[in-house]
Amino acid sequence: MKKNVLRALSVLLVLVMVVSLTACGGGKFATVKAFLEDPDTKAELDKSISAMLTDDSISVTLEGTEDTLIYNFKFSDEALASTDEETLKAALASNMEGEEFASTFQNIAGSVSEVVKADSVKVKVVYAKADGTELASKEYTKK
Repeated sequence: MKKNVLRALSVLLVLVMVVSLTACGGGKFATVKAFLEDPDTKAELDKSISAMLTDDSISVTLEGTEDTLIYNFKFSDEALASTDEETLKAALASNMEGEEFASTFQNIAGSVSEVVKADSVKVKVVYAKADGTELASKEYTKK
């Protein structure tokens, strides 16, 4: 279980870096969704995600709404087979409350808000089981 949590967090940090770098270029987008649909942004994110995911234990998708960038992490059934769900939920929630984790996503919200016209950009991180059942989630706004 600890291995799965660490893998998810490391994948997350690389994605954070990519979104931060991508957000630094270009003009203003009407929404977070439009930012993610930009061909250059999409190509860079797709390339980074496929390079990071070396097995099927976790999948990562990014979604956007008007003002929210959503990181969706889904653990495969096999990855969770020998994991106590309550322990995993507690570990994920604890990590999401950590200062470094929160600061990272607050900075991402700030970076994305520089290229999106929405008043208050948010970043939401969601961890879920393969069937979509949420294990943990948290929303962050820029500092």
